[in-house]
Amino acid sequence: MIQRALASKGIVAYVLACATGITLYFRWPFPEDDLMLHLIELRAPAIYLFFKYSYTLFLFTTPYIMYSLVLSGLYVFALRPTRKIKPIPRFSAEVAS
Repeated sequence: MIQRALASKGIVAYVLACATGITLYFRWPFPEDDLMLHLIELRAPAIYLFFKYSYTLFLFTTPYIMYSLVLSGLYVFALRPTRKIKPIPRFSAEVAS
């Protein structure tokens, strides 16, 4: 079960990041009532929209990167291989000739 989840770490990271991003989106929404942001919105609406959409984008992509790093670390360091690796047979001079 754990091996299968770690093997499909991209999907697991995606699902966890979606849940975390939605939680962050509703818990800490973009601060639209900030005075400085209102000034930016009046003077440069395109930059304001860039800030707003970047903020929302980073709420979802940052957890994905973190979950992906954690799951990759678990895959590399905690996952034990289930099958044994067979040693390479040594060739002697008698067999080679």
